[in-house]
Amino acid sequence: MNKLQSEHDRQFWQQMTDAIDQQIGECNVRVDMLAAKACMSLTGFRRRFTAVFGEQPQHFIMRRRMEHARKMLDDFPELSIVEVARRCGFDDKSNFNRAFHRAFGMAPSQYERCHK
Repeated sequence: MNKLQSEHDRQFWQQMTDAIDQQIGECNVRVDMLAAKACMSLTGFRRRFTAVFGEQPQHFIMRRRMEHARKMLDDFPELSIVEVARRCGFDDKSNFNRAFHRAFGMAPSQYERCHK
């Protein structure tokens, strides 16, 4: 969380991370749906989210998805990379591979080999 530490900011942060985590397996966690959940306009929501989280909503969502994917690879080695990708909201393995490589500097298959 960014340096904003008011109780209102902490509640907003918790509400948004909970909502994102609940939807992480869906193909597209929609920012407009998060704004509606927060009862805010899309513009106001983006501004507030960036102020509280220190990054744009889509960047935070992608980072959260990648953290979830890495945790799944660690905790469930029996799952295929395709299944991990699907459970993290990716319909296409190549998109998942590119996103994982951008996030962690290696392909998911390399990560699996290094962390067994």
